[in-house]
Amino acid sequence: MSIKFGIMQGRLTKVHSNILQKFPKNWMKEFDYIKKTKLDYIEFFTENKKNKNNPIWSNNGLKNIKKKTSLLKYKRIILCDNFAISNSFTSKKNENYLKNLIDQLSFFKNSMLVIPIFSRKLKDFRNLNNHIFISSRLLDYAIKKNVNLSFELFTNLKVIKKFCQKLSDKKNFGITYDTGNAYLINKNFYKEISFLKKYITHIHLKDRDEFGKNVKLGEGKIKFNYFLKKLNYRKKYKGSMTFETNRGDDPIETANTNLNIIKSFLV
Repeated sequence: MSIKFGIMQGRLTKVHSNILQKFPKNWMKEFDYIKKTKLDYIEFFTENKKNKNNPIWSNNGLKNIKKKTSLLKYKRIILCDNFAISNSFTSKKNENYLKNLIDQLSFFKNSMLVIPIFSRKLKDFRNLNNHIFISSRLLDYAIKKNVNLSFELFTNLKVIKKFCQKLSDKKNFGITYDTGNAYLINKNFYKEISFLKKYITHIHLKDRDEFGKNVKLGEGKIKFNYFLKKLNYRKKYKGSMTFETNRGDDPIETANTNLNIIKSFLV
């Protein structure tokens, strides 16, 4: 299986230039927009249950998602949830929320839930173990529902190593690697790939300038050619890559340009 390329939900819809993550007013319309690109899928996202327009929370919505994605090149459902960013990952509230979301995703075959964890507490040994314990419980729950979990850890390599080593025996475990967020922690993050690539199941692609601002791909400081060559040495990486990039003036044109740039580095 070759690498599949997608785009984060909302990034094909024009919005105010200062807004990056925004749920589109008409989420189904983006499935018309993606036909104007050579992308394989749209990565869904959720933040909480308050947005009743998000199809993931209703039975009719799930059916509509299935119907729309059946027309795409890549039919696997990938969903990124930001609930744990603004809530304690180790809390019962968060665990119950994520289990509920896993229940929803079980409607689809072999879906993937991306869980970003941006906790300063990860660097503390005791709290890291608590995060690993909750993650293990979620993985055990998710495998019964045929849902894969991919964790995005906003922390240093030492902590990520520990996290991976403790959970790598879980068949539905993986790591999501975000180029833009990795750059904020370590400007020379490319060296991490040698260790992490065996755990990486998903990539979020974004570029950042010297001030950390999300900019159009190719206009920032990230060396995508170097990153991708280390990741995909002799075409070993077969996972998915989602553009979580700046929309530019024309989101569809930007999406096509971004895809061409990335593919040129994978030849």
